[in-house]
Amino acid sequence: MSNTSQITANTSNDFSENLSDPNKVFFSYAAKISQLKFTLLLEHFTTKADDVFYYSEPENNISFLSFEILNKQSFSFDNYELLAEEISVLKSKLVSNHSDYEKFNLPIFITSVKFPIKKNSEEWNDFNDLDFIVPKIILFQHSGTCFIIANFFSESFSHQENFNEFLERETELIYNLE
Repeated sequence: MSNTSQITANTSNDFSENLSDPNKVFFSYAAKISQLKFTLLLEHFTTKADDVFYYSEPENNISFLSFEILNKQSFSFDNYELLAEEISVLKSKLVSNHSDYEKFNLPIFITSVKFPIKKNSEEWNDFNDLDFIVPKIILFQHSGTCFIIANFFSESFSHQENFNEFLERETELIYNLE
């Protein structure tokens, strides 16, 4: 197995086990890429990939497209402090190059919250109170500047050159989809 496939394979391990493993760190690695057409990519990924998430703030010129999930956990409003603990543990294990792009406030994870409602209607039963999602791949665009962000667990970052090749290959595949 090549070092690149080891990076890919490592991301599929159970998230909680990786968080509790004292030898593992959580890497979130960002690379600036050429501008993308998110709407075309969204059309492709919704038919080909599982766990696609798209978010857009046109007034702030921000778009976010993620696919392949490392983790999705749901929390109730009664135990939301468990989410805060999970984020704190993740932050303590984080190794990232996001500070290289500080002005863009690059994302690592997604949270979604259902508005608390007092009535018990069936239409809201499919939605969790709080979801905490850590995607494997994020495409992020802010004011015309685009990034690919990859999240993964590893015991070391000695494969950085191979990881750069992995990111370049993923980016090339994405460009070919346009």
